[in-house]
Amino acid sequence: MIHKLLDIITFKDLENLVEQRTPEGRTLDYKRDLPGREGLNEFLKDVTSFANAAGGLLIFGADEERDENGKATGIPESIRGLQDFRGEQDVLQLENCVRDSTDPRVSVHFRLLEEDGRDPVLIAKIPRSWNGPHRYTSRNSQFYSRNAAGKYALDTAQIGQEFLASGELEKSIRNFRDDRIAKIYAGQTPVPMASDQPRATMLVVPMETFASGEIRDPQTLKEVLQSRFGGRAGSPRFNLDGIAISNHSSADQQPARFYAQAFRNCAIEVTIECRLRQAGSPDKRGFASAVLEQDLLESALHMRAALKDMELAPPFFVFTSLLQTKGVSMWGKQWLLTPFDRDVLQLPELTLTNFDDDLDTTIRPVFDALWQAAGEPSSPNYINGRWRI
Repeated sequence: MIHKLLDIITFKDLENLVEQRTPEGRTLDYKRDLPGREGLNEFLKDVTSFANAAGGLLIFGADEERDENGKATGIPESIRGLQDFRGEQDVLQLENCVRDSTDPRVSVHFRLLEEDGRDPVLIAKIPRSWNGPHRYTSRNSQFYSRNAAGKYALDTAQIGQEFLASGELEKSIRNFRDDRIAKIYAGQTPVPMASDQPRATMLVVPMETFASGEIRDPQTLKEVLQSRFGGRAGSPRFNLDGIAISNHSSADQQPARFYAQAFRNCAIEVTIECRLRQAGSPDKRGFASAVLEQDLLESALHMRAALKDMELAPPFFVFTSLLQTKGVSMWGKQWLLTPFDRDVLQLPELTLTNFDDDLDTTIRPVFDALWQAAGEPSSPNYINGRWRI
């Protein structure tokens, strides 16, 4: 397996597979050619088996060694590339096939490798799925998974286990989210924060580490946190959960208005103070809506970039909440909006499936729900579908 993000894989990485005689297995499969019409069912079996197992790569344009009977051995012989490749037309055909013939729909990301003097290679990356098990939809469709020997059909008991495992993973992620909200609400934050101000918190969870149980040494997260959040904070500090960075100064004893926490499981949490200002009487106070939206959008951008720096693949789950908000208002363009009716606002959950999506578009349901909680139909800060202030 190539342990790199899809968009930085090179021909050299593929040649290394040949030199090391890396065999096909649970997370890797070689294909000499793209599937024709007769081979689409086999392609869909491969795609769904990867999604139902640990994820993996399909490499189109790789020749395999043959045994004495002419049967492919699963060991790469050369990266010869694809002949008669039709470019985007072929990629679109495969994308449409996956879209129309997998249930639930599988997320597949394609990367075309091109180099002067050689035929192109197409790589399909299929992440491990969080909402499986998946099947391909045809007359004789089945559920497939993978092991070291390749793909295999699931029996009835195994299908039930896959459904159970998917539910347990989702439950684990939500329990982590709920635990973090409870701790922040109770004031158990990595650094002291003002107790009389509302807080917005955004938690981004990588499915990859939660599914595998991977834990990282916080020392390996320090550079990433410093690089992505150092512009608005001080030096990172280690803690039991991982490592945090904030604008808290122990010298002047002022509470923090912001922190970013990277956990050992590679989840990242940002919490921001929503600074209140009064409107006439002391009981009329609110925070600036546009400032909060900008802070959340920038935080989401930094967290997604940090996860890419950690070489983690999507999907990522994004949970956004506002705490200590009952009776608090939000400033609209010129006036205070309707006060919030509850102390914890859990806004819509998001799933980030790749690194290229426009985050301001993706995050819009969060902002619209925030304004709806304040009595308005939607965020007014979008012009032609893009966020603007």
